Amino acid sequence: MMRLNIVGLFIVILVIVSMVSADICGPPSGTCATQGVAGCIERCKICGYTTGYCKTFLLFFPTCKCDI
Repeated sequence: MMRLNIVGLFIVILVIVSMVSADICGPPSGTCATQGVAGCIERCKICGYTTGYCKTFLLFFPTCKCDI
């Protein structure tokens, strides 16, 4: 039971870290969760990509992915 709680906590920390990005063109962020697909596409265009899409991580946490 304790091991399950530690794994759950690790996953939550991993998701939070992946969603917080100081640089808009940095690692995947929580743009999809806060601004939706339109926000993701706008973010990707600002960073020089053609388009962007939201990819769901662990069924709950959508992250923005950019594509050329």
